[in-house]
Amino acid sequence: MINKNKWTIVQNRRSLQYYPYVCLDSNTLTIINEATQHFSASGKERVSRLLKLLECFLQVSGKKFSLSTLSHVEHHVTARLFIGALWSDLFMPAKITTRHDISCTFYDIIKAMQGIKLSLTIPSIKIDRREVTSDLAFCIKEFEALSLNEERIYYWRGWWAYNKNNMPWFVPLNSVYQCYGRQFTDRLFDQISLAYLRCNRSLATGISDFCRWLPQSGYHLVQFQNSADVEKLFQDFFVHYLAAGYKNGEGSTVKHLVKRWRRLAGFIEINLLGSVFAKPCGQLVMPKPMTIKGSEMRVKTVSDGIDVKEKLLTDVPLHVTDEQAIELLFKQIQTDYDHVVMTAEREAQDLWERYQRRKALAPLGQVKPYKWITTVDEEARQWFIHKNNPDWLLNASATFESEGFAYDNNGRPLVCSSYSISVAEMVYALGLPKHYALIPYMVLLVSEHPTIVASFLTDFELYNKQGKLTGFVQLDDVWVLDGRKRRCKTGNAQQIVSLNAKSKRWVEQIIALTDCVRQHLKQKGDDAWRYLFLTSGKGFTPARMCSQYAQARRRNPKGSFFDALKNPTSDITLEGTKKLSARFSLGALRASKGVLVYLETRSVKEMANALGHKEYSPKTLSHYLPTPIFDFFQSRWIRIFQQGIIIEAMKNSALLLEATEFCTMHEFHVFMQNHALKTIPSHLEDPDHESRSCASTKISGEVIFNVNTGILTLLLSLQQAVAQAKKRVCGKAIYWSEMARHLITHIEQGSDHVTGDEFKSYLKTAREKASPIKLEAIIYG
Repeated sequence: MINKNKWTIVQNRRSLQYYPYVCLDSNTLTIINEATQHFSASGKERVSRLLKLLECFLQVSGKKFSLSTLSHVEHHVTARLFIGALWSDLFMPAKITTRHDISCTFYDIIKAMQGIKLSLTIPSIKIDRREVTSDLAFCIKEFEALSLNEERIYYWRGWWAYNKNNMPWFVPLNSVYQCYGRQFTDRLFDQISLAYLRCNRSLATGISDFCRWLPQSGYHLVQFQNSADVEKLFQDFFVHYLAAGYKNGEGSTVKHLVKRWRRLAGFIEINLLGSVFAKPCGQLVMPKPMTIKGSEMRVKTVSDGIDVKEKLLTDVPLHVTDEQAIELLFKQIQTDYDHVVMTAEREAQDLWERYQRRKALAPLGQVKPYKWITTVDEEARQWFIHKNNPDWLLNASATFESEGFAYDNNGRPLVCSSYSISVAEMVYALGLPKHYALIPYMVLLVSEHPTIVASFLTDFELYNKQGKLTGFVQLDDVWVLDGRKRRCKTGNAQQIVSLNAKSKRWVEQIIALTDCVRQHLKQKGDDAWRYLFLTSGKGFTPARMCSQYAQARRRNPKGSFFDALKNPTSDITLEGTKKLSARFSLGALRASKGVLVYLETRSVKEMANALGHKEYSPKTLSHYLPTPIFDFFQSRWIRIFQQGIIIEAMKNSALLLEATEFCTMHEFHVFMQNHALKTIPSHLEDPDHESRSCASTKISGEVIFNVNTGILTLLLSLQQAVAQAKKRVCGKAIYWSEMARHLITHIEQGSDHVTGDEFKSYLKTAREKASPIKLEAIIYG
């Protein structure tokens, strides 16, 4: 249900950044900035938000606040009225603690200006974090008695649109209003708002750009009803859109900009032409779609100037040597994937154990009574859940299980109304599903079932509109998740995921963890109770988790899953974990899983099946791996085992394992390249050369191995060491282990090039001499 603060002047403080200063003159702003320059970065951000609130107050009230022209008394009156506004529900929606903190910031500014010898005094108003004092009540009454400017109120309420999931979006129409007036601004906003209301997420990219560009375009209001002028207007915007997006080659590619423009033009034609603007004589500029190859998508340039593919958890450079390809494909992708999944398992288990602890302790504790229904004095009542009380957690658990998300008389949750325990600390202790806490469960479900996309989870309806459990059901002997996959055509939208024992247990835990939120929302009549993923918010504000995944990626708060990903392990450094945390998304996790399936099966079809693609396409892999990596498989790896191996006998020593001391895996790699695997033919090393060569040229595609008992003993020893490894081994070790597996199979099965018993006798002897202990020390790096 949409929750709009219809009578609140500042609907949402996030919109303040779009409003310019008018009443606060440049001299006043300069003095304030100089006075607060010693503040911390976060302190300066609070000052910036406070000044925008002051600007809003001055515009709607008609009051003045100038350090150049006003007297001390005038400043004092304005300051008192502004404090009243900060605490008034008419001015902005906020909790008592938030209003207290904002007021303190205002006082900090005044103190800072006193420090540079400005004669400003702090109004003698008592403020409290727990309640509205009598002083504040008087200030609020004074502010609300003012005659406020209705047109300025309209302007500062702004233009907030809401989609199907009640996700707010501020449409930046400030300059449009200033240039073209209220009537036109309302028409434009109404069309955009109606279109957004039909969306699950966001509208076409570029709408905000258009709203900011239009007042600067030079077009007049009367021209918007002239077909020829409208046609020219959107031609001009098309040129601006491409130039601003391209940024002289430093921005998006032309192909991507054309793709976005076509979507934006479609939105304009459907929603704006004929209603806000006259229909042009012809169609809008509509360049032909430019095919974007999978290999061109999700490419970025990192800080050191290297172009990388960022579809996976692991950034894959577009240009790599075979040596780098081996490490990336056979180790790094798996290492990054394992780190994400293991972190999710640890975080999910921690949350589940804290939830179970709350359930176990609740019957042992006492429920804290409300102030208005108990004869216990206030100090004794607060002692029930005071940090110094050894039974505080027992009583907190009992109180929450009994009263849930109830608030006490001081505007704080009943379970932490003594002020001795912070909201964050209590939420953690009780094992509540706060902001972002359920992301680890999303990770685990996607890792086990890579057909699942993020929207399938965030939009998953556990109960239908009639209140019947339909999303998590048993079909025959299998439990399934029955949901919808957004962006699919209507006939393909339904997706049924068959769960295994692990994923069924995770879903059951999610349902248990969110039950307290579900019951609270259901009692309030909030339809959000039907969804699987719910949250207690930052503390005790139950809601649906529809937008938190995106917020978590952007904000990366302390204690979140993104923060937990930064913890280094023996397999990944601190620098590596920080990069991984910045790259992580459920989409990247899913893509990495798909590539790992490909690496295991060497089948793009199997990869497509694992990702739940309805149709198999040989081009699938190019969306995930750069062309050079794909070529590595096509030329150096797959062809080795698809087009034939020639094995030559070596007559030298069979005692290579005993005679050779390898200190690193790189030494082993170089030795085997020089002595076992002959140079790869040029047409295999350079697939582009192959495509340029004459079609009539016959290519054998054969690779020659020199083998004897010693070489095979080394390979078998390495293969066994890898199989018995206690942790993740390096890419070269996996590469040669795989090479050994294929080579041994080739010898055992025989071919035109492998006849007689000579090679099989080599293999028999090698198996007797193989010793994984000899190579165990080098396989990890």
